[in-house]
Amino acid sequence: MALFTAETIPMISSLAKATSLALERNQLVIQALNIMANSCYSMIKSKKFFNYSTQLYCARAMTGAIVVYDHVDSLGKEKSL
Repeated sequence: MALFTAETIPMISSLAKATSLALERNQLVIQALNIMANSCYSMIKSKKFFNYSTQLYCARAMTGAIVVYDHVDSLGKEKSL
């Protein structure tokens, strides 16, 4: 039964809740996530790092920023409903 009632990705859910709380205090949180995702994308695209593990880290950070942005942003919430 716990498999059906548990959160699918607890880490992302916790980050989304914490980001939502931070967003109530400062509206620039959305912009920070946007800058982080775009910066990581630019670094991956330009092949700034030659080490594969560093590129993978940037890809994971970019993906995490996009997913949290989607959970926190009002337009992202409307799409998921």
